Amino acid sequence: DLGRTWRGPVEHAATLGQRDEGNGVTVGACDFWPKWHAASGKLLGIGHTVRYRDNAVIRERPRETQFAVYDPVARTWTPWKSLTMPAEARFYNAGAGSVQRVDLPNGDILLPFYFKARGENDYRTAVIRCTFDGRELVAREIGGEVAVPGGRGLYEPSLARVGGRFFLTLRNDTSAYVATSADGLNFSAPRRWTWDDGTDLGSYN
Repeated sequence: DLGRTWRGPVEHAATLGQRDEGNGVTVGACDFWPKWHAASGKLLGIGHTVRYRDNAVIRERPRETQFAVYDPVARTWTPWKSLTMPAEARFYNAGAGSVQRVDLPNGDILLPFYFKARGENDYRTAVIRCTFDGRELVAREIGGEVAVPGGRGLYEPSLARVGGRFFLTLRNDTSAYVATSADGLNFSAPRRWTWDDGTDLGSYN
C-alpha cells in the first residue's frame, strides 16, 4: 500500500545469516544491496563476506563477493553464494560491498569491486562484466585496475552511466576519486573528485 503500513522486520538467518567455518570462525554476508535486474525479472542482491573469530573481525582475512536472489512467492532470499573468481593472488581479499552496479541492455552486469593480495595494505579497484540468468552470477571479464597509493588505496567504488560514458567514483581515506571510461571496463587514471571550480569535493564517503 505504498508504505502506509509495514510488516516485520523479518530475520533471514537461514539464507543470509552467518555460517560456521570451525575453529571459532564464522563468515557472513555484509554490505549487501539489492537491485532489480530487468533482463531476468529478478531482485539480485550483491555484497561481500566478512569473517569473525570469537565475535571480532579478523584483521587479515580472505573475502569474496557474494550474491543472493529474492523469491517473491516465498518472501525470502536464496542462500547466499560466493562469486567464483580467477585463482590469482591479487584476489585474496576481493569483494563488491557497498558498491553500485550498472546493468546493460543485454542483461550483462558491470560490477565494480575492490581487492588486495594477502599482506597488502592498499586496495585496487576494477570492474567485472558478469552474466546473470536469474539464478547464477558468473564473472566473464575483468577490466583494468585503478589505483592510488596510500589511504587504503581505492575501495567501495560505484559505477554510473551517463550518455555514452561511464563514471567510476571511488573512496580513499583522504579524498573521493573519479575515473571515466567509454566501455565500463577500462578507465582513465583516477583523479580527485572536485567541484566545477576545481576545489576539492570535501568528502571521501
